[in-house]
Amino acid sequence: MPKPASREAEPTEQDDVDRALWEQVFGLVGKTFETTLRHAGLSRSLEAMSLRLDSFFGSEQFYEEDCSTDSYASLKLSSRYAEGGEIDIEPRLRLRIDLPRTERQFKVRFELEDDEYDDEELGSRAAGTDHLDDNDVSASLNFLLQETRHWKVSLSPGLRIREVDPYTKLRLRRNGTLGDWGTRFVQSFEWYESTGFGSKSTFAVDREVGRKSLLRLTSQAYRNEEEFQHNDFEVSQRIRLLRALSPAVGLSTEVGVYGHTEPHWRHDRYFTNVRWRRDVHKGYVFFEVKPQLDFRHADDFAAEASLTLTLEVLYGANYRSL
Repeated sequence: MPKPASREAEPTEQDDVDRALWEQVFGLVGKTFETTLRHAGLSRSLEAMSLRLDSFFGSEQFYEEDCSTDSYASLKLSSRYAEGGEIDIEPRLRLRIDLPRTERQFKVRFELEDDEYDDEELGSRAAGTDHLDDNDVSASLNFLLQETRHWKVSLSPGLRIREVDPYTKLRLRRNGTLGDWGTRFVQSFEWYESTGFGSKSTFAVDREVGRKSLLRLTSQAYRNEEEFQHNDFEVSQRIRLLRALSPAVGLSTEVGVYGHTEPHWRHDRYFTNVRWRRDVHKGYVFFEVKPQLDFRHADDFAAEASLTLTLEVLYGANYRSL
């Protein structure tokens, strides 16, 4: 007798549960993959914008972290006009020469620069109150001990030339992302013969604002044995917005506060400034105008206006166009 035709088994409740579970799993994997691709794209876009704006403005972290040029020189001529007719004019030099790799493949650089080359990094002890010509010049060797996509470790023995003050710095940097924000943490340990051991911790986060702007929040704490008692730190918080107005013109606005932690938390100085910067010749000559207002505790936080004009010439490398 012919066997009866076999019929497909009716799907059971367990089959429905298994199917739903697999759909959820594959759906989650797909969403995760899509999110990862989106995150990677945002990270690359943020990194590119940060590098482009930092290089155009000649920011300190471009020189310290992102500059891929082996050797270069930068000469700044700054003129600062303060209330009361005070005028300070001072040239500033930065020189980097990459030396041949050692047998252990360390990257070695010779660097010559003013102690306070970049106004962005000045603390309340230096910015706006000291004359520009009080700056010393430092010469150092920079040994790049380790460099990966996210980590960089360097050691820099050097000498303040005018004061004959030897020093050594160990610097660790970590880059990363936090959602739509780019993060950067830098920890520096230093020893100067004049001020002893010190440390500086810097944490910055970047975020794109539209297609041509970058928002940066920077927190910093610094101390050394000679100038700070007990657990006193100089702390600062800065908020900066950088914007590309055109391929040749950039604008940044910044507000910040500086203070100390001992004997109690106190604010010593507030400031705000605007920097208008223009490429005036083929990507290596720049002119900058920076009006600034300072509010200092020593002056009962009365506003002090100043205007700084800067001409910068770069040799051996080009800034990126905006």
